[in-house]
Amino acid sequence: MNPKTKISLIVISQISLIIGSFLTVAILESQISLVGNSVNIAGKNRLLTSQFLNELKDFTYVKNSNAMPEVKLNELEENILLLKNGGFDNDLKIQKLDEKFMNEWNVVYQHYGILKSNYEKFTENYDGIVSTSDMSEIENHASFLIYSSNVLVEKIGIGINQTSQNMILLQIILLESNVGVHIVLLLIIFRIFKTMFEQNLRLEKLAIIGELSSRLAHDMRNPLSNITMSTQLLKSKTSDEDTVKKLHIIEKGIARLSHQINDVMDFVRTKEPELKLWDLNSILNDCFNRFKFPDSVKVILPEKSTLIRCDKSQFEILFINLISNALDAIQNKGSIEISVKVNPNETIIQVMDTGTGIPEKKIKTIFEPLITFKENGTGLGLASCKNIVENHRGTITAKNNPTTFIITLPNH
Repeated sequence: MNPKTKISLIVISQISLIIGSFLTVAILESQISLVGNSVNIAGKNRLLTSQFLNELKDFTYVKNSNAMPEVKLNELEENILLLKNGGFDNDLKIQKLDEKFMNEWNVVYQHYGILKSNYEKFTENYDGIVSTSDMSEIENHASFLIYSSNVLVEKIGIGINQTSQNMILLQIILLESNVGVHIVLLLIIFRIFKTMFEQNLRLEKLAIIGELSSRLAHDMRNPLSNITMSTQLLKSKTSDEDTVKKLHIIEKGIARLSHQINDVMDFVRTKEPELKLWDLNSILNDCFNRFKFPDSVKVILPEKSTLIRCDKSQFEILFINLISNALDAIQNKGSIEISVKVNPNETIIQVMDTGTGIPEKKIKTIFEPLITFKENGTGLGLASCKNIVENHRGTITAKNNPTTFIITLPNH
């Protein structure tokens, strides 16, 4: 996963956490508020019961014709039922009572039923004279109703406290999660900037080395060309075996230097590819024809022709480097096989050899500049291969058993 994707996912996660935090807290606060309304309604039972008793006493003892105990009793029943079923008390929304409070509510409603029954008996037998026992019985049941309402209020209040504690705990967890995600985001950004800084610093150094190498390589080519011509001229004019051997050693040295110069030049002068459709087998044949293979080396090319969109000259450099490495790895004894697979969205080219393989500890670094396992290598050949493939919007990787270089190119 690339750094940009990581940052995007973490930012999305953090935004989701923040939105989720606000929504969760808002929902819990709304829930607490609604349960709080239920507490108010449950508490109102006590007030209405007291008002009922006062109205009844005004009607019976004071003979107040305006006293209406029955109205208060009906209001009390409506209030009890509102607490259970939910609804609106003026503009105050009351949610349906939670099942866990239904036992306490049933007790309240039972005491209300007894109170109402006693009141109805009282009104049926009322003849203007109030007995102390009748009024005492009504007051007792009213007290039971008030007590059971207090129990219900206390039970709902405990529920509110528990929800509030859960909300505080949840807020702490969400806060810690947000802080954690933010710290991870900062660490990733810090690492990205650190990596980019190191990469830029390394690129600057490579650019300086590349420029210097390019100048040196350019300045060395003319003298090497002169030495080559002089060596060939001397070889044509002498038959002394010892002299011929020494001239052959000089030629090998010139070839080694020329190879290293070519590696340097291929690395420093990589440019935007000129893309055209080319036959892969034609490119491979041109590359293999530049080598002299002994009979002990077997070369296997793709059976079918495949058209690929590429810069031909750059791909020749790519395959020449890979073929040269394969030859060195098999030490002129083994096989080199190139296969191709075309998928709907990509073309996969594999270069395999039967050599000793790449050290596992260093297989991830072989495409970095100046990394080489050869005594006479420059460490720029595979780096050039990577540059070429990436300039074609592709990827190149390596694996062992057998040693395989995998080139993946997009088809569009």
